[in-house]
Amino acid sequence: MERGICKTIISLSSVLVFHLVTINCVSQEWRDLNSNQILENYQIWQMCAIGDSLLVNVATSQFEVIDDDRMFWWDSTAFSLGPIGFGGEDSDASVTSRAIVQWGDSVFFAGIHSNLLFEDERLIVGYDLINEVPFNMHAGNSNNLDDAVLYHDTLFAMGSFWSTPSGIQGEYELPQLAAWTDNEWHFVGGVLAFGGPLHGVVYQDKLVIAGYAEAVVQTDWSAQASSNVVFYQNGVWDSFPGNITGIFNDLAVHPLTGDLYLCGGYMSIDGELTSGMIYYDGDYWHKLFNTDPLELGMVVRQFEFYRGQLYAYGTFGNGSQGNIDFRVMRYDGYAWHDGENFGDSPSYVNDMHVYKDELYVCGLNMDTLNGEPLYPENIARFYIAPEDVQWGIPEDTPEIENPVSVFELFEYEMKLFPNPAETEVHLKLKDPFTGAIVVTNSRGYQVSYEEVSSCRRHTISRGDLSAGMYYVNLVKSGQIVGFKRVVFE
Repeated sequence: MERGICKTIISLSSVLVFHLVTINCVSQEWRDLNSNQILENYQIWQMCAIGDSLLVNVATSQFEVIDDDRMFWWDSTAFSLGPIGFGGEDSDASVTSRAIVQWGDSVFFAGIHSNLLFEDERLIVGYDLINEVPFNMHAGNSNNLDDAVLYHDTLFAMGSFWSTPSGIQGEYELPQLAAWTDNEWHFVGGVLAFGGPLHGVVYQDKLVIAGYAEAVVQTDWSAQASSNVVFYQNGVWDSFPGNITGIFNDLAVHPLTGDLYLCGGYMSIDGELTSGMIYYDGDYWHKLFNTDPLELGMVVRQFEFYRGQLYAYGTFGNGSQGNIDFRVMRYDGYAWHDGENFGDSPSYVNDMHVYKDELYVCGLNMDTLNGEPLYPENIARFYIAPEDVQWGIPEDTPEIENPVSVFELFEYEMKLFPNPAETEVHLKLKDPFTGAIVVTNSRGYQVSYEEVSSCRRHTISRGDLSAGMYYVNLVKSGQIVGFKRVVFE
């Protein structure tokens, strides 16, 4: 991270041109918590400001057989024991949160829960802040959620809803989204998403969901093909403008501009390939990285807005010239600035959160801060003077034609077999293809890249890839012209 920055605005590229804005000398500092407390932890999953404290979800073991002391309160000076009682008599509960949401006098934990209270039923769990007890939000055998959002004072959760006590039926598999009202989960339509996480945010009175969605499903169970970013408004689901495809790690709304930001690995806007981050200004989508994603792509796992700046955790590691040096970088509205890393071995930031005018980051293998020991490990905070930052203002943007359905966009008809596969998968094309065959994993990382010429048949070897879902992309002249998923068992 650059310190004491004094710059004037410059043109970023032909895509974005900004007004002249002066950034004052920035007073900023990364530091540890300096709590003089021992907080032994394997990694820290999530944080959320609840009232005047920061709720911290800590994993004390690599194998997630955890006592009740997984939750802590942090008051900016010291830790204290947080919500307890999830483990019942066995005290081996695991609450791995991917999102923590407060609504009313309760807290909702979206994530992976196992061996919890209530006769070991796999469940979705809430916590009563007044009575200080957890409570069961019955959801059949659901136990794996990606995110949760409050929309019109209703809690929407997304992830693996395999069944619910309300007996929802239909010709499709249950969409991976439900709403909690009247002390039970209700079907509200949603998305059919196969592979990759789902994330949600409220944008311009719409509930926006990003993930690998193959279709949107209405409340009458009618379904139609969709792009990978969809929205819900007035009881109806639809594709978001721009025909956005990709695997997304997070999305949020800029608190100053109101623009919608998405991060991930490979993604496309109306078929044009990009990577890292994109944003929507209410009329058009824009790229935040202008490098060739096949040569020097960007992977962004987390981001947060703080003092008008955008802080993103990622790496230029998704292309043929990339690396795996993950860092927290800063974007001031017109240019990116290099930032901090948190360990000699690869470290990973699981969450970023603003609390009491400081930016907190937490994760795994965060044992140093720019070479100095970090204590406690896996959590750090950042301060920047409030009067020292401004946000660049875009002046001119290109026009984008009306979006085309993603299923009409791909010009190459392709088949993958066998699927699922064990050691290799065969690609068959109706027409000869010249370009790149790019394979990405469910987080958007490039795991295979091959250039081909006049190709009709091609074999993709699994190599040392772990079991899971992957995505085969045909890329030609910077555009995705074919797309299929494959499962390696």
